[in-house]
Amino acid sequence: MQENNPTKNTFKLEGVVQRISPLESGNKNGKEWHKLEILIAQQNGNYINKFLLTTWNDKAKSVSEKICINDILSVNVIVGSREYNDKYYPQLTFYNYEILLSNKNTNNNDDAVFDPYTTNNTDIVSEFTNTEDVYDDDVPF
Repeated sequence: MQENNPTKNTFKLEGVVQRISPLESGNKNGKEWHKLEILIAQQNGNYINKFLLTTWNDKAKSVSEKICINDILSVNVIVGSREYNDKYYPQLTFYNYEILLSNKNTNNNDDAVFDPYTTNNTDIVSEFTNTEDVYDDDVPF
C-alpha cells in the first residue's frame, strides 16, 4: 500500500487553505477511523489551481486542531486513486505538512482567501474567492 511507503508518487505542494471540512469519523470492521479534507489554492500565473487533499486517522484529528482558513501550508502529497462502482477517481492524500504562515492570531475572514503572492502578506484579497472570470476559456470542464 502506498501510504506505508510515502517515497513513490509524491510531491510537495504549497498553497492557501480555502476550506476545511468537518472532521468525519466512523467505524468499519470494529476499527474507528477519522477523515479530514482541506482545499488548498495555489497561484499559477493568471490561474488559481485548487487541490482537495485528504488525511486520515490521528493525522486528521491533529490537523483539524492546528490549521485554519487562510493559513499558508507546505504539504507532502501522495497521488493515488480510489475505485467506486467500477470508476476510478483521483485522490490526493497528505501525510506531512508545515504551516508556513498562520492566521490564527489575525482577524480571520472566512469569505476571503489570504494572498501569499503579494509582498505584503497581511493583505486579504477577495479575487481568490471568485475565479469564474479566470476560468472563462470555453473549455467544458
